[in-house]
Amino acid sequence: MTRHLAVFNAGSSSLKFGVYETASLSCVARGKVESIGSNARLVISKAPSGTYATPCDARTPEDAAHAIFQWLEQAPGLSAPAATAHRIVHGGMAYRETTLVTDAVIRDLETFIPLAPLSIVTGK
Repeated sequence: MTRHLAVFNAGSSSLKFGVYETASLSCVARGKVESIGSNARLVISKAPSGTYATPCDARTPEDAAHAIFQWLEQAPGLSAPAATAHRIVHGGMAYRETTLVTDAVIRDLETFIPLAPLSIVTGK
């Protein structure tokens, strides 16, 4: 089975994602959970099985991520990703390129929260 990379972009009330084949980096699926907290919906705008929207129980960003991973595990031709990535709003001068997230990197990135207070920092 083809391996996939899932890339996330959290906003104040949504969690967008794209799924890419690791070998070619071609996008095989794209979507989002919108309206996190009230009347949330999982919206798939590109997938092997087509496009659609369905209500989901996403009161928090973590719930939204769970809904996306459940969809990935059930979508034809897709599976749980081999790796995940997340877009960071502001990484200062130190984080301009792809970076492996460690505890030290998270501590550094937390100093930028005042620049984008709606950003979500998880892992604690």
